[in-house]
Amino acid sequence: MGYVLEEYVCQLANQCVDADHDGYSAHNATSCPAGNDCNDNDPTIRPGAQETYDNKDNNCDGKVDETCVGGDCTGNVPANSSLNLGRYNRFKFPHVETLKRYEERGARLYRTDLDGAITITSDGKKISLETN
Repeated sequence: MGYVLEEYVCQLANQCVDADHDGYSAHNATSCPAGNDCNDNDPTIRPGAQETYDNKDNNCDGKVDETCVGGDCTGNVPANSSLNLGRYNRFKFPHVETLKRYEERGARLYRTDLDGAITITSDGKKISLETN
């Protein structure tokens, strides 16, 4: 009977647990060496998840909030952005923190105070921006 109990304990020790029910289990060298979920307490964090700008490693690649190609990540700064504001405006827009966030994300920023008029056109598939 001791042998059967020992076999049962061994089977339990080799079980991978998916605590957040996202289809991925957390890595554990003893009980789940094949696990690949870097945060098994949050179902939005798992291998292959879309990276979002939320100070988390959403896709378990070891990077937090890496720049998303094309700016298509939820909450991320888009690849191209325009700011419509007057030069020397009384609100002192844009704020330094805002410009820094655009720069960190690699966005091309078009500004009416520096670039003049901005014309944005689209054929339904591509967007083009022109400045005067």
